[in-house]
Amino acid sequence: MAQQIELKEFLELVKKEYAAKAQITIKTNLKVNAKGKTVRQTKFKLRAPKHKYTTIVDSPTRAKQVKQVLTDKNVVEIK
Repeated sequence: MAQQIELKEFLELVKKEYAAKAQITIKTNLKVNAKGKTVRQTKFKLRAPKHKYTTIVDSPTRAKQVKQVLTDKNVVEIK
């Protein structure tokens, strides 16, 4: 099962050498929050050799920034 971690930890794991060959999956979907507003939620999943890590970003601008950081990595985007 995937372990959910903070965005800062996720980016540190992506930079490590053992994650260089790992696959990163990006999935965007719409969720309804507690206030009833629809929020675009982006999930980033890192499949490392031993573990699977997940982080969730609610802000579309922050998600775009993270995608720019991951441009040279093995990224699969699911829509």
